[in-house]
Amino acid sequence: MKWAVGVIVVALALGLGLLWLLAFPGAPPGYHWPQHTMWGQGPAGLISGELSERNGCFYVTSAPNEPDLVIWPMFASVSVDAEGPVIRIEGRSFRLGEQIQLGGGEYTDQLPEPAAGAADVPCEGPYWLATGLGE
Repeated sequence: MKWAVGVIVVALALGLGLLWLLAFPGAPPGYHWPQHTMWGQGPAGLISGELSERNGCFYVTSAPNEPDLVIWPMFASVSVDAEGPVIRIEGRSFRLGEQIQLGGGEYTDQLPEPAAGAADVPCEGPYWLATGLGE
């Protein structure tokens, strides 16, 4: 009986892991998709600017020559279709060159712990830790 419970626990763990991979697939080939795990929390700033891509990373440029590398929340996603990358967040879709407004905060050197691994992408900051769409 104990082994049956063990088998069920292992099967559930594998199933949940597979669901996680399907729900949060990461970046398409050639792109980087840094994300953080700060669910429903984080800084309360606002950035508005043009969505752009450089070296496979996605930036928001709010002033000329001042792009911020976006560290995306776990509920955002990126895919690529015939027209290029599509970023989806909170039920809306954005393409390169479009204006986007994101809540969150800017970090110039060190990210908070739930996002620290996101700085390992081969793209330069400063970083915008996005918490969702801006109002």
